[in-house]
Amino acid sequence: MLDIPLDFIQSCSALRDLRLSNMAMKKVPHSIHHSRTLRQLDLSSNRIADLEEAVLDEIPGLSSLFVQNNRIEKLPWYFPRLYSLVTLNISNNKFRTFPEVVCGLECLQDLDISFNMITELPESIGKLTNLFRFVMVGNQVKTLPRGCSGLVKLHTFDCRRNNLIELADVYMLPSLKKLSADHNKLQALHMSAGKCLHTLDVSHNEITRISLTQLPGAAMTLSALDLSHAQLGSLDDLVFSQLAGLRTLKLDYNKLQVLPQSLGELVLLEELTCADNNLKTLPESVGQLQKLVSLDAHANSITDLPVTLWNCASLVSINLTSNLLTKFPLPPSSSSVTPPPAMRNGTSSIHTSSTRSNVEFSDRKMSVSSASSISLPPLGWSLANLYLGENQFTDQGILPIAIFRELCVLNLSFNELTEVSSSLCKNLQGLQKLFLSGNQLTSLPEDIHTLPRLTLLFLNGNRLQTLPKELGEIQSLTSLDVGSNLLKYNINNTEFDWNWYVRF
Repeated sequence: MLDIPLDFIQSCSALRDLRLSNMAMKKVPHSIHHSRTLRQLDLSSNRIADLEEAVLDEIPGLSSLFVQNNRIEKLPWYFPRLYSLVTLNISNNKFRTFPEVVCGLECLQDLDISFNMITELPESIGKLTNLFRFVMVGNQVKTLPRGCSGLVKLHTFDCRRNNLIELADVYMLPSLKKLSADHNKLQALHMSAGKCLHTLDVSHNEITRISLTQLPGAAMTLSALDLSHAQLGSLDDLVFSQLAGLRTLKLDYNKLQVLPQSLGELVLLEELTCADNNLKTLPESVGQLQKLVSLDAHANSITDLPVTLWNCASLVSINLTSNLLTKFPLPPSSSSVTPPPAMRNGTSSIHTSSTRSNVEFSDRKMSVSSASSISLPPLGWSLANLYLGENQFTDQGILPIAIFRELCVLNLSFNELTEVSSSLCKNLQGLQKLFLSGNQLTSLPEDIHTLPRLTLLFLNGNRLQTLPKELGEIQSLTSLDVGSNLLKYNINNTEFDWNWYVRF
């Protein structure tokens, strides 16, 4: 379709929304500007190169214009006369310079100029005092003009995948809540306290140092900070002490060897990821993170864990895959911790006591007295997912895991295990997925059938010669992998050989 009949447009006396996208049009139908009631016009994904003849300023109430995915190089002179325009999307066109006529759109609230070839923004951009959302992903902008300080109502600024080397002029915008600046060329993060800044993503930059300046009377409101894929070798204690409101902290893919003790001051932290660094341990202060739900420290060089980890009362998931751990730390020998309400109401068979725990540890064995009350540390009540694959755990090193009575997923693949303790089967009654691949197991405990909820069991890559008959008693088991073992098959003895006669 090359045009829309004028009489048809004029007969649509209540037309508000017109969508003409993906139609291979090279020009805007001339009759469109006669639609005086039009509010939203979608011309995206066509072959339009010019809007000059469209005379869109004759549509008095036009509030939204979408012309992304076209071949436009400049905007017409009349654009500032679109007095009602609130939303403008000119992304993925052929702009090499920022169209300054946009700065005359006083009512503009949402602007998207992504995926063009724009190298700089004009000082006059500060005239867009009502701009709420500004997206400029995938351009070639190196610096932001001081005029950006005039964007007093800007809530979301997305400047990903540019060549920015500094963000100083936007941190302090009074209404800014979300700043996305990943995949740029930032080398340092010098940030002052913004009034509303809530989420900051500066991942995939070459940041080597961080400094925070807290202005008198101003509090850091930042709750999510992404510093992953950077070049950080260390973190100053003062950094965390000024970010007490953080709920999400991502430090993956850096060069960190230690985390500062001030980590414990992030009392609201819920998610901590520090994978692919050079960490050898976690700070003792991690036990102060009472709201921490997820901890991911895989692919480091951690050799031991702090005992204080047992104090994390909300921790649900721990990922310590690909480290150098040989044992899980023993819990405190006694505890006066009160169990969560759900436990006190009888949803668990475990009872607590303020006296010494009846879980006894020694160098050789661990015994769990089911007849006596057990006083669990906080982590024993909360942990549901534990990933310890690709470490150096021995049989004795995993014994403390039997305390996690709420555990649903346990991954111990590719360690140095030769047997699985019966205590794991007796106590982990909620276990649903168990991964033991790539160890040196020669047998399984006969009481493995005491895992009533087990649905997935991976035993591949071990030294098993037989499978216990009791496996057939696990009614919930749906996935069993015993490949790459030493299982023997006697075709003349199938009726009695439970290796091959087990029916799941």
